[in-house]
Amino acid sequence: MPYVQCAVLGYRGLFSIEIESDMLLVSQLAYKIKVTKPRVLGLFDPDDLLLYKVDIDLVNNAACDEILETIHLGSIEYSEDQKLHHFTELSSVFGTTGPLKRAINILVKPLTGESFDPRPQRRHTPFIPH
Repeated sequence: MPYVQCAVLGYRGLFSIEIESDMLLVSQLAYKIKVTKPRVLGLFDPDDLLLYKVDIDLVNNAACDEILETIHLGSIEYSEDQKLHHFTELSSVFGTTGPLKRAINILVKPLTGESFDPRPQRRHTPFIPH
């Protein structure tokens, strides 16, 4: 089975995800990324993850540390036209040859913005001393 190398913006490190034969959509890849890195991605749901197809070459080991540092700092260059939509089929993302080897294939960016607290709001009765 082919693997994709992934990196998360703001995180120092790479990880691999196996693309299984029954994985058809980018949303399934996002789910597997979330399951693989629960500590890194915290409370983000898979649909809160923006995935970018980047194919950053890692053949040159000397540049690898520098690339990982730019990802960690969030200063790696990528563009919005590299963003993958969750309903996109993986076969159209990687083609018949599959993901490039010895490269970061997917850049993961957790969706930022106003946080949402799913707990119902409690109404507090003010304390009135007698």
